[in-house]
Amino acid sequence: MKSKVICNLSNVKCLRSNVKCKVSGFTLLELLLVIAILAILSVAGAASYRSFGTSTKLNSVTRTLAAEIKQAQSNAMIGKNNLKWGVHFVNSTNDYYLIFSTPDVYSNVATVIISTTTLPTGISFSDPISNASKDVIFNKISGNTTATTTTLVTESLSKTISISAIGTIDYQ
Repeated sequence: MKSKVICNLSNVKCLRSNVKCKVSGFTLLELLLVIAILAILSVAGAASYRSFGTSTKLNSVTRTLAAEIKQAQSNAMIGKNNLKWGVHFVNSTNDYYLIFSTPDVYSNVATVIISTTTLPTGISFSDPISNASKDVIFNKISGNTTATTTTLVTESLSKTISISAIGTIDYQ
């Protein structure tokens, strides 16, 4: 009766047919399967991270714009420079908005543009509509205006800033 020798060391060469060597390790199929699973998880994680980054950028731009609208309203309410204050939204190739002071309307020659802010890449206005503009002008002392909204959008998200007739500014 022949006895079989079992060898568990991977560095031992098996030359005889009666010696059985067990080599431990991973097969090519197992390695490919693990790589495929990691690739799928990486793609899902990257998409989620990109969506989170876009959402964060849109929230930040919305908060900044709402704060600048409130600042224009505050300037009108304190009667700064004895003028009305407002925001001029422009939906064009590169969407932007202007903060301004004026005796009556944006188109007045005495209008002074205080600042111009271009929206970041990937964020645009959907309201006002394409190739149009919109003005929000706050009256001196009262801070009242004509009720309106403006909407910021990305590929899949949107945020709307609402301004009531009494000047309440809200965004969602």
